Amino acid sequence: LRDVSVRKKFEQHQAFLAAAGEKLAASFGSGEVLENVADLPVSALADGCILESRIDEGYKAGAVAHSDPAIEEALRRIPAAGVRHPLPAHPLSEIVRTRASVTLQTDAAARIIEASANPSYIAGLKMMNPETALFLPLIARGHLIGVLSLFRDSRGFDGDDIAFAEDLARLAALALDNSLLLDTVRASLRSREEMAGVVSHDLRNPVAAVKMLSRAVLSEMDGGTGQAQNILLIAKAAEQMDGLIRDLLVVSRLDAGKLTIHQEPTDPSSLLTGSLQTLLPLVEEKAIKLDMQLEIGLPKVLADRERIQ
Repeated sequence: LRDVSVRKKFEQHQAFLAAAGEKLAASFGSGEVLENVADLPVSALADGCILESRIDEGYKAGAVAHSDPAIEEALRRIPAAGVRHPLPAHPLSEIVRTRASVTLQTDAAARIIEASANPSYIAGLKMMNPETALFLPLIARGHLIGVLSLFRDSRGFDGDDIAFAEDLARLAALALDNSLLLDTVRASLRSREEMAGVVSHDLRNPVAAVKMLSRAVLSEMDGGTGQAQNILLIAKAAEQMDGLIRDLLVVSRLDAGKLTIHQEPTDPSSLLTGSLQTLLPLVEEKAIKLDMQLEIGLPKVLADRERIQ
């Protein structure tokens, strides 16, 4: 006869971690990751769980879970308490100093409450009343980003339990770090889009004035004079500037897959002639010779005139 219970337990742990990895990988954003990380240990490793994020030299509970819905409801008041700064004797403070797991095998509730000051946290611990507790640091890229706190009503955490929980904590730290990076990218994109909207709005007002005034001056002049031609170029340049300002918003449309191309049969010679006319004042100012040669009878092309220009 051979006792295979150890091997079976190991295989169960590996299967659980694999499933947990898939669940966390499918999470988007730190909020969903926090909820999933808090739910995973309950029943498999502990009766209750509090997931703390490291913020402003303190801790903020991001998610809680418990096998008893009534206790879980009480624990949900802890995240609303905001950032907490545990007393030096609290296991959370010890983790800041050591970056190592902390285990309380007896009388955990009283010992944790004695080192706590936040009323919501104390009330939640009293209602949960754990006998044992395990605090696991979440470390990513060399930084302490949070702590996973596990609580049991009666039985203690043995060596296998602690090793299993530490494996889960490493997985949770990686998922949480990736989700925080994703949140940062999303915030950056939102800021860029907001800035593009503000800039485009502020720039279009003076450009619109140039377009309107140049057209008004043209309407009062003889179109054949050199001055009229110059003002016409100003009006066309203002039109192009308006198009460039609108393009500030194109990047956000590209990200959303909503960029629209308005194609129509276009004479390529008119595209080139229009571009040349816009550049002539710059060419003359810098004494550069600009030559354009066009074949006669070129076929029309499908193009979005504004974007080609």
